[in-house]
Amino acid sequence: MTELAAVRTAEPDNLQARYLEADCHLRMGEPKAVIELLAPIEPAHQDDLALAYMLGLAYLQEKDAAKGGLLVDRILKRGESAEAHLMMGMAKRGGQDMPGALEELGKAAALNPELETVHSLYGRVLLETGNRDRAQAEFEAELTRNPLDFDAHLYLGVLLKEDAQYDAAMAHFERALGVRPGDPGVRYQIVTIYVSRGETDRALPDLESIVKEAPTFLEAHVTLATVYYRLKRREDGDRERAIVDALNKEIQAKQPGAVGANTPETPPVRTP
Repeated sequence: MTELAAVRTAEPDNLQARYLEADCHLRMGEPKAVIELLAPIEPAHQDDLALAYMLGLAYLQEKDAAKGGLLVDRILKRGESAEAHLMMGMAKRGGQDMPGALEELGKAAALNPELETVHSLYGRVLLETGNRDRAQAEFEAELTRNPLDFDAHLYLGVLLKEDAQYDAAMAHFERALGVRPGDPGVRYQIVTIYVSRGETDRALPDLESIVKEAPTFLEAHVTLATVYYRLKRREDGDRERAIVDALNKEIQAKQPGAVGANTPETPPVRTP
């Protein structure tokens, strides 16, 4: 992306370089960067559906349904398309309309099975609605068409890990890291494989690094507490458990009707 940014700086009117850079940021899960690149030029290119699609996806990923919806409407005016259904599926998922999201993403996948990310997004909603086997099939379908899809590798790895297929899961996590180096979520999944295998000494430094980089990563703190207890480091485990309690209270406070609500239970932390 550095090279593309250099080209864009030298040639501000080079739309191809700008679009390629935006596409790279979209694949890296950086919607804000996409918006910064495309929003300023969008008013002058309202007939450009490629721009509308990328910018619309970025707005929807940022949960800006109003701006994303305007771009969905613009695409819909050109007739039914897989792209429009995909964007509508994302919007409905963002609004917690899961049946609607399933319907729209299913239509998108049927209209254009080759559309990048459609199977991955469909798989995520299927997984979120309890359709585990169908979700796995969609992630696999995405990777046959788009072997660099981050989400497909991540979630397929999680499903394989749950089935104790650790080597296969690790392969997908490593590929996901190749797409987004250093991603804390993927690194955490790798650590949980170490923990499942009883390799607590190997898991410890990675967990400590993850919570330092992402201090609000609740699950990582829970697992770190578990590892400390297994290593007989009770004082450190108790400290992590206190952090878990504090994070849970923060999460509860942000929920609707938080005043007077019961604090949720701390996720289980295993002690020796």
